[in-house]
Amino acid sequence: MEEQAVFPRPNQRSPQYDIADRNAKLDPKLFPVLRQAGAILFDRFNRRYKEGLDLILHGAKPQDPSRKTKR
Repeated sequence: MEEQAVFPRPNQRSPQYDIADRNAKLDPKLFPVLRQAGAILFDRFNRRYKEGLDLILHGAKPQDPSRKTKR
């Protein structure tokens, strides 16, 4: 999702992308993964950008989850 669509003005989220509203419409027993995905799809743009750039520059390789990275 484009950051400009979710936040058409700085720090002002479009009502169409309200995560709490979205989760209220999704049954947690039927759609637990979709409820978790909202925060990933409609937030954390800087983190996703950095992770995507890292994949482009360094490729996909197994990472040690105990290693803390600076992101």
